[in-house]
Amino acid sequence: MPERGAKRCFVALSQGALHLRWQGEGPALVLLHQSPQNGRMWSGLMAELESRYLVLAPDLPGFGFSAPLPEPSIRGFAEAVLEALSRLGIEQFLVFGMHTGGLVAAEMGRLAPQRVAAVLVDGYAWFDEDERQAFDERYLPAVEPRSDGGHLLWLWARMREQRFFFPWYDGRAEAALALSAPSAEANDALVRDVLVAWDGYRAAYRAALLDRERDRILELRVPTVLFYRDDDVLASHRARLPPLPESVRAEGIADRKALIAALARELTEHARERPAYRLASLPARSDGIGLIATEAGSIACRWQGPGPRFELWLPCPVEGCPAPTPSDGSVLLIDWPGQGASERGEALSREVLLHALAAIEVIGPLCGIRAFGAAAPLALEAAAVLSLPPPTLLRPWWLSSAERARLLAGLPDPRPHRAGGHLLEAWQWARDSFLFPPWTEASAGDRLQVGAPAPHAVHERFLRAFLPGPGFADLLSACLRPPPEDCRPGRVLEEHPALRGRDLREMEA
Repeated sequence: MPERGAKRCFVALSQGALHLRWQGEGPALVLLHQSPQNGRMWSGLMAELESRYLVLAPDLPGFGFSAPLPEPSIRGFAEAVLEALSRLGIEQFLVFGMHTGGLVAAEMGRLAPQRVAAVLVDGYAWFDEDERQAFDERYLPAVEPRSDGGHLLWLWARMREQRFFFPWYDGRAEAALALSAPSAEANDALVRDVLVAWDGYRAAYRAALLDRERDRILELRVPTVLFYRDDDVLASHRARLPPLPESVRAEGIADRKALIAALARELTEHARERPAYRLASLPARSDGIGLIATEAGSIACRWQGPGPRFELWLPCPVEGCPAPTPSDGSVLLIDWPGQGASERGEALSREVLLHALAAIEVIGPLCGIRAFGAAAPLALEAAAVLSLPPPTLLRPWWLSSAERARLLAGLPDPRPHRAGGHLLEAWQWARDSFLFPPWTEASAGDRLQVGAPAPHAVHERFLRAFLPGPGFADLLSACLRPPPEDCRPGRVLEEHPALRGRDLREMEA
């Protein structure tokens, strides 16, 4: 869903692009997330603070939608955020980080003391060598997609377990946490954060767990407060701290409510006489990737080639599409709402999607459309609305009203299940769609004569169906609605094997 007023952008850096949320105006405040989450975790706090500050919440490299670093490190994360802020014209700021974000915040204060007004940390980690070795061996196991979807249930249980024990794999009473069990909705949000970054988050998370420069806080000369909540897994680390310099203090605090009050106090004190910033708008074109504000939410776009005119590629919401190659020329490829880096749009409709496609022309004028699979019917109408030639279609889905209804009725239930069953339901639907066209009854006569799909391919299709939540059904419904009768047929380069011989006229209104 759109995130309570936050705007989003990609900032081109010397090593990939950094994804960032921002809202409000005033003295700049940077919020840095814990692992394995991303800037989304701060959406509530951003809404609380936007009336007084320009609040920025980046996804650290390797998390969320930010490109990973070749060799992740806390210093590398700090340098990436500092570079992004410079490119946005923000030279002075306050920074608040939690856990991994706290390490990065302290490193930013060490690297750029002339820019940082204050460093505020919720739980500064001080792991010893034995703990780091155990983390290296057990905390971040590689997780490969399995044909039965078992990796998803493992992930669901893993994210729940971190509420019960720290480290999550240590089931001893000594490692027990006095925290409430997560709701299905809360655990679902954490699982989604990992699924977005998938295996890339492991190297980034490992950089925080194995960080050996924890004594950077002894070199800080900017005002710094290390908060330790009584209900935090790092509460005991306060006692591990060495004597701190005059500029740094550690403060015990009861809970999150008390933390927010203390944070407000510190921000008020250190934001005085700091420059105010306002990000009115950001350029859409930035190093081949961008986010365009539309009625359907922020739509992620990637492009290649010099332009100035682009062929718009519309992927199949179920099957995706192949990656463009240099021989394809200047291509503009979008992620549908809820898929890839695009927002999960609310109340999607055919009209909303058409308006979104029209807004994308801010990247550059379009010369045509290429559509794949279920995107074909929408592409016919989009070409007419945008005054473009009839689109090029690959494996178009021409479905009858009965087939559309059957497909939509058979989609997996996106509502979070306490035991994670909704993950397996979406996985099984994605795997079955390789073996039976998803608009059929999956009878013996409908079986496609193909081998078992590779687990990685199923995982990609699972993400397209799962991440949009309820919006996936709305997306398919909007794409598959028959276009107006006066739309000119597109040029079909490849027919779908289960729909050979069908054409647009066989779609029923």
